[in-house]
Amino acid sequence: MLTSDQLNRYRAKLKPQHTTEEHKKEIGGNLQRARKKTGLTQEDVAEILGWGGRKVGRIESGETLCSSEDILSLCQIYDCNLMEIFPSDFIPYVSAVSGLDPAVLKVLQGSINTMIDRITA
Repeated sequence: MLTSDQLNRYRAKLKPQHTTEEHKKEIGGNLQRARKKTGLTQEDVAEILGWGGRKVGRIESGETLCSSEDILSLCQIYDCNLMEIFPSDFIPYVSAVSGLDPAVLKVLQGSINTMIDRITA
């Protein structure tokens, strides 16, 4: 059992996180940018993966979240990596695994997203 001090120290480490809805929208937007970068339509992707016609649109709008297997399949089709798709508040955890500085990764992700937005506008 944790002491009151230990419990408070662990709770102090917690940072406000985005809601599930915000994560779904960010992942969907990132997937949409990656898809547009490839020149594929939603219908093309649905056909490649054997999905129903509206599934890609629902994912990209943040209406629904796809499985991790689906995200990996989309990354393969879009020739992108998970860092480009995961929400920005996941960066510290992914960077800890890759050994890269989270601040650098966050700036890099923001720059890439800005470039993609400008290219696909």
